[in-house]
Amino acid sequence: MKNFRILMTLALALALCSTAAFAKGKGPYRNLNLTPDQRTQIRAIHQQQHAQMEELGKKQLTRQEFRTQATVIRHSSDERVSSVLTPDQRAKLAENRKQGQFKRGKANRKAQNV
Repeated sequence: MKNFRILMTLALALALCSTAAFAKGKGPYRNLNLTPDQRTQIRAIHQQQHAQMEELGKKQLTRQEFRTQATVIRHSSDERVSSVLTPDQRAKLAENRKQGQFKRGKANRKAQNV
């Protein structure tokens, strides 16, 4: 149960950080030249994702069930954000995310686990 709470806290922190990074023009949304309408739509998507993650945390789930459902929520949000962006912005977003993975060292950890 303690591990579940830690996992839930991390998931909520991730959702909050992504919204905060978006609002400040940092993180993967930097340099996308978003229109005010796009910003509004993406902010709403992130807020909905945050609410879904909070609701998910209130459920009595196993760690695997939580991870699976959280992944579905994140992928759904990513798809909705992608639909708001132009093809050029999608390409820039993918590149920004790729660079962010290297900065955090995820790419190195993934390579070691292969």
